[in-house]
Amino acid sequence: MELATADTVAEFPGGDQKLNSYIKDNWKWTEPADTINSFIYVSFMVRREGTITDIKIAKGNGCKSCYAEAVRLVRLMPKWIPARKKGVTVDQMHVLPILFQSSAIADRFAEFPGGRHKLDRYIKDHWKWIEPADTIDGFVFVSFRVRKDGTITDIEIAKGGCESCNTEAIRLVRLMPKWIPAQKNGVTIDQTYTLPILFESSAINK
Repeated sequence: MELATADTVAEFPGGDQKLNSYIKDNWKWTEPADTINSFIYVSFMVRREGTITDIKIAKGNGCKSCYAEAVRLVRLMPKWIPARKKGVTVDQMHVLPILFQSSAIADRFAEFPGGRHKLDRYIKDHWKWIEPADTIDGFVFVSFRVRKDGTITDIEIAKGGCESCNTEAIRLVRLMPKWIPAQKNGVTIDQTYTLPILFESSAINK
């Protein structure tokens, strides 16, 4: 999840590496008969004391067992390090992408260079959204293809928001550096990725 209005975003204790280890160590999903290769996006609120509330599926793939497992993983998480704004801890909505894929699909999925923390920083540093008059508080989901050489193509809005939000989300993705491509059996492959970007009017957290 990306958030431009906070000084620091909410984070799993220990960062991305510990979060990935947590998901791997607590994984109990049983693969269905149909081939699955997509992300489930789980939204939740990280409260100022680090507890997690308001867990729900923000964007799914139609697989009920995936939904149940994604929600279970988030519900069992330890307290997070909360977001901070102007030195004060604040509540923050977070969207976590969890990859569900049948064992035959891929070994490693595409990733922004440096991981989610660097992706958060990229969004913050390149943010140019001009807020509309109406209050905005929601996610835009941008879909794109990460090619074998790391380039990004086929950018489109998978789930949109306001017109200026959609325009800014596409601009941010279009300007990104090359990603680290997905791999299967040690060979780089193309992979579709969907990125959630939060657009929130500055007045909301005042």
